[in-house]
Amino acid sequence: MNALSIWARIGRPHRLWTRPSSGLAPQRHLSFQTCRCRRKKTPFIESAEAQIFRQIVPDVIHLNPASHARALTDKPAYPTRPGFRPQSLEVSVLGVPNAGKSTLVNTLVGVTACPHSSKVHTTRQNSDIIYTQDETQIIFRDTPGVVRLKDAAKFHLENTLVNDPEQGCSEADVIVVVQDVSNRYVREALDKRILRLLCLFHHIPSVLVLNKIDTIPKSRRVYDLIRKLTCNRLRNQVTSTRILPQPDPRSVESYLKSKEKAKPVEKKVRNEDFLATLQATEILTETKVAELTEGVVGWPNFTEVFTISALSGEGISPLRDFLLHSARDREWRFSDKLVTRDNPKDIVIRTLKAKLLDVLPEEIPYALQPEIEFWNCDEGTLKVGILIKSKVERYVGVLLSNGGDYIKTFAKLAEQDLQNFFQTEVFVSVNVKLTGKRTDKVKRRTVRHAPAPFDVLV
Repeated sequence: MNALSIWARIGRPHRLWTRPSSGLAPQRHLSFQTCRCRRKKTPFIESAEAQIFRQIVPDVIHLNPASHARALTDKPAYPTRPGFRPQSLEVSVLGVPNAGKSTLVNTLVGVTACPHSSKVHTTRQNSDIIYTQDETQIIFRDTPGVVRLKDAAKFHLENTLVNDPEQGCSEADVIVVVQDVSNRYVREALDKRILRLLCLFHHIPSVLVLNKIDTIPKSRRVYDLIRKLTCNRLRNQVTSTRILPQPDPRSVESYLKSKEKAKPVEKKVRNEDFLATLQATEILTETKVAELTEGVVGWPNFTEVFTISALSGEGISPLRDFLLHSARDREWRFSDKLVTRDNPKDIVIRTLKAKLLDVLPEEIPYALQPEIEFWNCDEGTLKVGILIKSKVERYVGVLLSNGGDYIKTFAKLAEQDLQNFFQTEVFVSVNVKLTGKRTDKVKRRTVRHAPAPFDVLV
């Protein structure tokens, strides 16, 4: 077992660290002001897909942010083999929060380039992921989950959560709509905000992807769900089978509505006339879109429908092949050595935020803002120093509780994802600092109750 030494001295913050039994293990420190938990490195094991991808994308491009920035401006270097014909495609991935968009993109490209977590709003701005195979380059644009304006104002969300999904669609060649079928409350209809974007960009081909298909039984109801979400039409053509009738359970809300006085209802647009009316409208206003989508639960102009599980990889190959065959004959935008358009340091920060969302409870992870203290790449090993500041004493106390268990857990999870992205060993050092007006008072109180030096064996 490792020896655990705890001590505190006058004028110094409370510090805790462990001495590993082997001198080969790099170490982390932990303290009230600076918190580093030393442990052995996470073993780095490359998957078969990552080994193939590693042959295409050298690690040094992303390990050095300056080299990455230069590679973004360089012209793509095409292979010299005869008959080479470059193709490219830009794909925008849409969906409600926590539908599995980031996990889907990661599975499609074979690298954890999009941070993901089990909580909503992990992705807070558009992120471009580059996938190059043979002659084809696909740019996947991972967008934030669509939100309502009143929700963004209520929870003080960034403008990117509201604007980026629409901006991402405007630059896309194909729109992929991810529908979470594990949530029985929302899976029976497309979100109104998704329908709004599909109406605004009805000239762009769209694909419906039913995600988390492994969480529901495989039965005829899956096909009925597909027909409902597509209005029983594909490419605006009627399919050969109709939807099975389903019971209409009465709820309190529907009962109260039925008691209201009958109001004159305008004739709704039928599915057959939906796209014709949409295309005939010269100027699409928000009011017009709301009128067109009233009472509509699906989109009748999807090109294809795929049922997948982004987490297990089920159904991913047909979707990837479809996108590769949908590419257009045009020049690549980026070098085939690049995996992402985003700064590697931003990828690290977002990954750490995502793991904080997974580990910490309630609203605490949303209030923490990690910063990079140092970035050192030595002999193929990336060492990153992270500083987490907080003005709330309770948040710092939660991070340091139980000997820093929260920090150990989220740092280990972050290292695993970063190793998958950089395709090399990554070591993360985490510092926690309490800032604000009460910092001095907290320090004095910590020193006043500082225990005498002692050693504990664990």
